[in-house]
Amino acid sequence: MRQIYIAKIAYTAKIYYFRHKIINKMHHMVKHIVLFKIKDDIQADDKQVIMTTFRDDILALRNIISCIKDINVGFNINPDEQWDICLDSTFETLDDVRYYSKHPQHVMAAGKLKPHLCGRSCVDFEI
Repeated sequence: MRQIYIAKIAYTAKIYYFRHKIINKMHHMVKHIVLFKIKDDIQADDKQVIMTTFRDDILALRNIISCIKDINVGFNINPDEQWDICLDSTFETLDDVRYYSKHPQHVMAAGKLKPHLCGRSCVDFEI
């Protein structure tokens, strides 16, 4: 009888272990953050148009690329900082980030911004 009881405890512990592992795996997401610096010689009005166009193009990708879980684009309001644009997005996996980065619509949106940039920085991390 005692052996059956111990076996049930071991079996239950094993179930909880794998359930915990699966749940934790499901909750890990990838944050993809990119900072952009617009060239200094671009006039303020032109800079605003460039940034707004980029934001609109990127936000439109929500309805096109299904692996995007969340995406936002913000403009720097602190003149003491060097970066002008922050793209903040969330994906389930790093492979999803890679898929997104190679998607033709993303390539087109990024391609419009690229000639106006003098800097870009990116980080991908688990959350």
